[in-house]
Amino acid sequence: MPEGPEIIAFESIIKKACARHTRLYKSPLQASAVVFFSSFAEGTAQKDYTTLTSNSASYSHFSDPEEPFYMHDIWDKKRAETVKYRSSSYLLRQTTAGPILISTRGKQTLIAAGHHCFTIHWGLEAHLLEVPRQEFEKILLLRRPGNNKNATKAQNLRTFGVPPEFVVPMTNPSVCKRTLTIMAAFISQETAFLLVDHSRLIRMHVTSIDRMWTQDDLSPESKWWDCLWKPFNAGPDWIREGQLAKDGLCRWRSMILDDSSLHQKAIIESMSTPSSERFFASFGRHLCNDALHVLCIFPGMPTIDICNSDEAFEQFCEGLFTYMAQFGEPEYLSACCNGNSSQNILAFQESVDTKYSAKYMQVFRKAVVNVPVDLYNHLSSLGLLDPNHHIGGAYVPNKGILIKDPARMFVKVPVYLRDGPLNAYTVIRAQPPSHWVNGMECDARDHRFDGYKSTVGPANFHSLKSNMLNASVALADARGKPGRKPKLKNAPGKAGRPRKVSSVDQLARKACLLENLEADSLLTRQRFAALYGQVHAGDCPEDAIPLPVLGERTTRSMSKKTTANSNPSPGLDSATPQKKRRSCEDGDDKENIRSIKKNKGVKIL
Repeated sequence: MPEGPEIIAFESIIKKACARHTRLYKSPLQASAVVFFSSFAEGTAQKDYTTLTSNSASYSHFSDPEEPFYMHDIWDKKRAETVKYRSSSYLLRQTTAGPILISTRGKQTLIAAGHHCFTIHWGLEAHLLEVPRQEFEKILLLRRPGNNKNATKAQNLRTFGVPPEFVVPMTNPSVCKRTLTIMAAFISQETAFLLVDHSRLIRMHVTSIDRMWTQDDLSPESKWWDCLWKPFNAGPDWIREGQLAKDGLCRWRSMILDDSSLHQKAIIESMSTPSSERFFASFGRHLCNDALHVLCIFPGMPTIDICNSDEAFEQFCEGLFTYMAQFGEPEYLSACCNGNSSQNILAFQESVDTKYSAKYMQVFRKAVVNVPVDLYNHLSSLGLLDPNHHIGGAYVPNKGILIKDPARMFVKVPVYLRDGPLNAYTVIRAQPPSHWVNGMECDARDHRFDGYKSTVGPANFHSLKSNMLNASVALADARGKPGRKPKLKNAPGKAGRPRKVSSVDQLARKACLLENLEADSLLTRQRFAALYGQVHAGDCPEDAIPLPVLGERTTRSMSKKTTANSNPSPGLDSATPQKKRRSCEDGDDKENIRSIKKNKGVKIL
């Protein structure tokens, strides 16, 4: 489900396109809205589902005069004439173009063009796709029945085919006919912004007025602001409306204190349920797990334990705001929010996916996490990494477990899934009190083992991930092919360095990525088992530390004299080996690569 970071990426795509157009043409980007009613979900006999609602009280219907020769799609018209969508059928008209505007709030988005403003709840895996206008026209010609097994439903649930030039060879073999389920689009002369949803669970509310929408209307000071967000009960944004978000947290605290039935509810559940969305607007399951990890809070901790104490609640608030601030920083926007610069509009952005997974995913769906030394020392000093410790009890850590080396930056720590009623990811292994919510502890599985399934991140959606290269197949295909690799070009007008065709060495590293991830996870778990299985607090003197090395130092340069003369102890605070080992997490294991090359018959230079 798209959460705050993904929504920020969608906003960045449109804003950068608008800035690019203004810079080139000295005028704002104009677009008109189109709604594809036949793409909407039908629901079931037991549960109805409404994709689109509208408010046209301030719209006279003369603002978008109906063109006499404008041809409606018969399937769109049929669906728009149903009782459910009859009040919104005016959106079938060819709408008047106007400046395209965007604003976000938590996990929801406002996109306005001309007389119509769309409030968007992204559902399970809806996302924004920017495509050139001419490519969009090609896709429109490939409208077809959907993939439903019921032939009647398939006719009603329409979709669009993907032109063969946008299907990357040696990618997802299970999808024979690639499709795009486009729910709505904002079309300019050069570009189209598509709302694509493979699961059809997106929800939209359209507010129409007689005049053109302006950017001031989509600002928090506008009289329209609360009205536009009301349909899906969006709460204050944690980055742009910090004070309102903090006031909302205070109201949430009062609600918890006043309702005894909520006292023992796990904190992760209190943060991620639909009823709490107005307080934790940007948070979904991913951000809740990762934020609690950064705050050293066990996910099953009763909510009342945080709300009862002024000090604990203040630390909780401050920690959440600090955690969320990273998604508004230029570093995140430049690393993960650039959009697709390839000529293939459905190219999988591997670099964005890798950066997001490495830096902006902590414990959620990760097997191993690089924990900053300060955070690691804090967790260790509290006994939270010791499976023999009971949370809340006295704990005196062996000082050999703590890291004092100022050059050390990270420690690899295994992640565990607390299954059952809790269903949360954490590095905390200490035993919680009996009245806390808990679950069976099992090794967490890395999301990269899910293959072509969409998981987490701005690049990780079904229509894009289906074009993720199968490195093993590509390696076999590339072996022995002479000549230089072809040079790829960016799409016209798109900045940035063009992507390159992967070399045999790069394909070999990618092919053994999962194998290296599994080996790295197993090794890290064995190290921590030895760490807390052989040495406990007070069992041995501080100078006797028969502990394994966890992780690697990240300093790029060391004095040769220091390296040559040092005889590091095998503890956590030991120096880096003289030869820096490549990270298994990135699949950069030289021995595995050498083995694969040897088995595949690739010449080693």
